[in-house]
Amino acid sequence: MEEGPVATAQALWLGWLPSYLRARLPPSSSVPGPDEPLMGCWHPQGCNSPGLRSVGSTPAPTPTGSRPPRGFRPVELLTPRAGLEAGAGPGRAGVPLGGAGPRILSAGSRRPAAAAARSRTPTSGSPRMGEFNEKKTTCGTVCLKYLLFTYNCCFWLAGLAVMAVGIWTLALKSDYISLLASGTYLATAYILVVAGAVVMVTGVLGCCATFKERRNLLRLYFILLLIIFLLEIIAGVLAYVYYQQLNTELKENLKDTMAKRYHQPGHQAVTSAVDQLQQEFHCCGSNNSQDWRDSEWIRSGEAGGRVVPDSCCKTVVAGCGQRDHASNIYKVEGGCITKLETFIQEHLRVIGAVGTGIACVQVFGMIFTCCLYRSLKLEHY
Repeated sequence: MEEGPVATAQALWLGWLPSYLRARLPPSSSVPGPDEPLMGCWHPQGCNSPGLRSVGSTPAPTPTGSRPPRGFRPVELLTPRAGLEAGAGPGRAGVPLGGAGPRILSAGSRRPAAAAARSRTPTSGSPRMGEFNEKKTTCGTVCLKYLLFTYNCCFWLAGLAVMAVGIWTLALKSDYISLLASGTYLATAYILVVAGAVVMVTGVLGCCATFKERRNLLRLYFILLLIIFLLEIIAGVLAYVYYQQLNTELKENLKDTMAKRYHQPGHQAVTSAVDQLQQEFHCCGSNNSQDWRDSEWIRSGEAGGRVVPDSCCKTVVAGCGQRDHASNIYKVEGGCITKLETFIQEHLRVIGAVGTGIACVQVFGMIFTCCLYRSLKLEHY
């Protein structure tokens, strides 16, 4: 009972479609049979033109130069029988009975596979698309890699020098830090040590990031360079500011420190620093030897009759400070303030120059890193 209506619908479909096409196509077009291609594509360059898709048998191309009627659009190439099998029969989604005709191809349809393959195949003797640019980019990347590697080697040595300056300041010249009221000098030295250590680690990381060509490592390397740059700029600024304030600070605090803390309980560091200062710089007292008359240690009676500490003597022996004659003690114009100020200012100049110089060199490192980062291809994870 169900086969009769289906057979009738198929017969109507096979009979109606050629009549429909005769009415729609120009007189020069031929109407296909039930097992022939439904209709050719209407395109000035034939059915293999880009943007058209063939289904079923290969169609005969339309005559060159012919123009389609108004409103006509390319169609899929289906035989009437294949259209029924593909679900384009009456009442289906393809071409409804009495509807608007065969299925319409969208404007973004894919090209035939053979045409796409031919378009991707380069002609003999001609370079591939982008081959020259790729070689040029590769050459530039290699140059940047070796340039950045050389920079990182020098940068690592510079970090070692910066850390050495900071350690030298803390280890060998830290005795005088207790005589200073401000902790700026000590903070500057610590900043140099930290910056030098980070520079050495960053140099190794930069070499790894350069040869592995990892963009994430280059990002980390750039961030570390920026942090070191800021640390060294801060150290240089602190050194410069403290350099300007040093004279005033020493004049206000050194005499008071020597008078109230020398040989007092809990101030052994100050006592050692004062003795070393007077022996190393051949001076006595903050401004002159008369400053020791205001010392709490001298006035307490614990000095054993000394008028100046024994460290003021040219030849240090026990009790030599009982006589303050010029032949026995150092009497220098300006006292120990001038000597200590000159010493610290020289070190501040070294600290500031090293910090600022390395910071300027790092600018080139950050530029090289940005150039290499842009030249590398995106990573595939």
